[in-house]
Amino acid sequence: MTKENSINPAGISRRYFLQVTGAGLVTATALGATGPKASAEPYGKFTWISPRGTLEVLDDYPYWAAKKAGYFDGLDTDMQPGPSDGTATVKFVDVGQADMGFPSPGVFSFAIQNGMKLKSVFHMGARDTFSIAFRKGEGSNDLKKLEGKTILLGSAAWQSITDPLLAAQGVDIKKVKYVEAGWPTWGTALAGGQG
Repeated sequence: MTKENSINPAGISRRYFLQVTGAGLVTATALGATGPKASAEPYGKFTWISPRGTLEVLDDYPYWAAKKAGYFDGLDTDMQPGPSDGTATVKFVDVGQADMGFPSPGVFSFAIQNGMKLKSVFHMGARDTFSIAFRKGEGSNDLKKLEGKTILLGSAAWQSITDPLLAAQGVDIKKVKYVEAGWPTWGTALAGGQG
């Protein structure tokens, strides 16, 4: 996911053309026979931000595997653990504090619905992946049984991930209560009976 640019690799977008030409008064002949050439200096450094407060999780394996395989040779990448807020990635990229990140599809959709001008250019998977933990002996294969229950989240922002997942399984999400239990303390809170 990256911040949307006004100029695309194929040239100038129609919107950008109209913006810079005062309602498009410049004609194609003024641009020359071959049209304008888009150019940009390569990034000196890419800042990648994690949606978690740690970089030591399986979710980041595509970055580490690509780095080990040499795909980032010659690129200066700065991988940052974002705050433990599931929406930090999209927020930091949107305001220019990071160049790219790896939000879940639910968080990316949240960003688009909230007017952030972002583009998704790579997906590890086209679906959200999220695990639901239960205390031993209390689990269920039927997620509809979560209706009327309290789900503990490491971050309140994780609700943008869990709501679509539960809804896709027929769960009435209005009947689920969420409690932000903190990262990584949500597991301890679950074991203690708080959810």
